[in-house]
Amino acid sequence: MPDIVYSTGPIEVEPGVTQLRLKALNNSPLVQTIQARVFSLDGTKILIATRNFSLPAGSSNFANVNIGNQNEFEVQFTVSNAQVLVAVFAIRTLQGNFSAANSVRHQEMVNLTAGVTDSSGIEEPS
Repeated sequence: MPDIVYSTGPIEVEPGVTQLRLKALNNSPLVQTIQARVFSLDGTKILIATRNFSLPAGSSNFANVNIGNQNEFEVQFTVSNAQVLVAVFAIRTLQGNFSAANSVRHQEMVNLTAGVTDSSGIEEPS
């Protein structure tokens, strides 16, 4: 199976958000490797962090990434199995809580490998 790339799309950082929690859940019966890449979108798209997960069957894990100096970001997850679910949770460090506005659950992500459709349903090349 070819790799699947999920993207949060561009997100503007809410005041107080300084970290992202990158979460992966392996629902498959095999060990899975997941790569998470975080990009700064402040004018030019620049890779600022890469985190790799090796998850046994039926397990999950997370990694935190500091984004305190960013105004905008995108997270891309590369997985090799559709049974791997991913999510991003934005952390307001001083308040000690999550920002719902900057958090993206699996079903909200764009599958970049599936192509993108416009409002008419016509697929555009990716």
